[in-house]
Amino acid sequence: MATYYVNGNQFEVSVYGLRIESDSDKENIFFLAPIDNNWEKYFSADSNWIASKNRAIIVYASENNLRKVDRLVYIYWEQVGNPNNVEIEVDINETDRAYLNGLLVQRLG
Repeated sequence: MATYYVNGNQFEVSVYGLRIESDSDKENIFFLAPIDNNWEKYFSADSNWIASKNRAIIVYASENNLRKVDRLVYIYWEQVGNPNNVEIEVDINETDRAYLNGLLVQRLG
């Protein structure tokens, strides 16, 4: 389980069952989504995440090697471009990192 912190509260999220849904204009940024479209099972303890209609899980691949995860973040927002939109860093362990690296390898070949 990957972990993240909001206002001093620790939350856990499973990266298993996530897939790369799309990428961005920058070659090292990928957006994840649940295979079954059940967002709640990944962030059920975080009521702000569940309540938001605008949310994303983002994988930043290493700019030196696009098949290796640099970091994993999540974000939810009220308005696009709002400076108060903060990416929340998710601590990923070795097993989660290997899973995400596998997703990048599958996506990029």
